[in-house]
Amino acid sequence: MCVKQEGKGKNDAVKKGFFLAKGEILMILDADLTVSPEELPKFYNAISTHKADFINGCRLVYPMEKQAMRFLNMLGNKFF
Repeated sequence: MCVKQEGKGKNDAVKKGFFLAKGEILMILDADLTVSPEELPKFYNAISTHKADFINGCRLVYPMEKQAMRFLNMLGNKFF
């Protein structure tokens, strides 16, 4: 299924995805691919085998090019 969001931004896209989701597991992959799609099975396996109820990946554990993220974004990610 291909869906086009009515609004703009990640928040709008995520809300649309939650609304349309039909399964028990929902994954969000950022378009900047700081986390590789090949990593998703690790998250899926942890959820599907009930090792966790919620998993929040963190882009800060992966190597990142210098200046790949603005300072305030980096600070927000570290705080979150």
